[in-house]
Amino acid sequence: MCEDMASLRKMTIRRLEKLGLEVVEMENGKEMMEYFMEHGEDHGIDLVLTDEEMPHKNGSVALMEMREMGIDIPVLMVTGNAMSHQKSVFYDRGADGVLSKPCSQEGLREELVKYFC
Repeated sequence: MCEDMASLRKMTIRRLEKLGLEVVEMENGKEMMEYFMEHGEDHGIDLVLTDEEMPHKNGSVALMEMREMGIDIPVLMVTGNAMSHQKSVFYDRGADGVLSKPCSQEGLREELVKYFC
């Protein structure tokens, strides 16, 4: 879970944990990429849920860097701007899904079931 706004990050983590998921918490795309570089193929991440607009490195840049590194796990972009044209930009950059902020418990479950069931 990569989100710069602490309150939203904590709320989303609680919702993910209620769904039985173990969550690695990061504050921005720079931290996320440092994690992947440090852990290499043994990163242990099954899915990335990342905000788009964050300081230091946004979600789209981190997503493209992940794909360039050959990291081929599902990536769900979370944004306050989930208009259809913006969604297509995320998909073009390699995203597997797009969620609107704030993510409801049911919205998270509906999206995550596509990858974990």
